Amino acid sequence: KNVRCWFVAFLSQGIMVSMFRGGSVSVLSVLLVAVEGAGNPGDLILLQQLSRHGARSPKSKYPKQCPGDPFLYKWDSWNAELTGPGVLEEVAVAKVTRHMYGAWLGPYNGSQMMVRSEDSPRVLQSAEVIMSFLFPEGNGPAKGLPSRPTFVPIHTLPEEEDVLLTAPSDACKARQDADYNAWWNATGADILRSGQSVVAPLEGICRTAMTNNGILKDVVDGMGFSRAQGFAVNGLNAAQLFAAQNLSIVLQRGL
Repeated sequence: KNVRCWFVAFLSQGIMVSMFRGGSVSVLSVLLVAVEGAGNPGDLILLQQLSRHGARSPKSKYPKQCPGDPFLYKWDSWNAELTGPGVLEEVAVAKVTRHMYGAWLGPYNGSQMMVRSEDSPRVLQSAEVIMSFLFPEGNGPAKGLPSRPTFVPIHTLPEEEDVLLTAPSDACKARQDADYNAWWNATGADILRSGQSVVAPLEGICRTAMTNNGILKDVVDGMGFSRAQGFAVNGLNAAQLFAAQNLSIVLQRGL
């Protein structure tokens, strides 16, 4: 049947196949999968979109990980929620999606469209922003608000129950942790030690040691989002931040 469907999912951790892992890369990644009709080549019948959250503020544990960061208390959003630059990133995603597929999508239709999000504030906020610009005012129900906004339902589940976007299996997590710990002891720790010249500028700013990738990732995230926010991170230029981001990604993926 030539039924048109659209499914969009918003994730916090990313998908290994084709999405950036973790927030250490301040680039929003989007995966669009378009399926053409078998009977009518060129007719789009299915669109799947995976999207990551935009730039966020540091996590609540960040002040302990990087007490030397001079911008700790200059944020206007808190505890890893979406920032102003993060909102603009999501608006850009909405505009690109609408430019490419707006005529095909048309107005929001709950019988053909589904939006799922991880149960995380920054991810839910990202979904809300994209939906509000993907289906702009003027396309919502008549005889209501004069601007006719579209309020798109964002479906989510608690993380411990979400088997689609977070897969909270104790067995899988235990295996993942065991595999990563084995890789870390055999390889990862040496990679971090060999990358001390990359880590040194971060340690100088934070006044703390980057002893594992958990700390390194959170600090790289914090510095990257500070630059996105427009804060002048003295002692860390763009090339140094990029090198630290790359090191953190290698350590996250366990390659």
